[in-house]
Amino acid sequence: MFYSTAFNWDFPTCPKKANINFVFPDSVEVTASEYVEKQKIKNPNTKYFCFLWYDSLSIYRLTILSYKRNEKTIVAKWIRSSNRYAVLNNEKLPLLLDYDFRFGTSDPENIGKYGERDGSVKKMNLIAHAFTVIFDNSTGRLLKIESQ
Repeated sequence: MFYSTAFNWDFPTCPKKANINFVFPDSVEVTASEYVEKQKIKNPNTKYFCFLWYDSLSIYRLTILSYKRNEKTIVAKWIRSSNRYAVLNNEKLPLLLDYDFRFGTSDPENIGKYGERDGSVKKMNLIAHAFTVIFDNSTGRLLKIESQ
């Protein structure tokens, strides 16, 4: 029998929750950062997060939304527990993805039974009517800015 000690499968130096930093094309980062900075001047106690959704091929939408620190909604819970961040200038804003809502559940204790989950899992959606930067990720080109 062969036993190998060449690999150490215990990873004590890895953090339990490593952050994933999303770096956007310069045009997107600058535009989004300038918007957040202006909003912070108007509303200094407001917190912000980003919502990234995939449109088609290489077209994405990055929406900047606000939330309250002590908010008790499922979205606020996901924001606080997210390890994904949008890098905007010198700041990192929590980032949620459209896939969080497509495949996530707002009731993680009730996920149904194996093979019978369809229709029994509680889903939710985020309708984001806010400042949005629409861009082509393959070229970095800004396509449109929507401001609500």
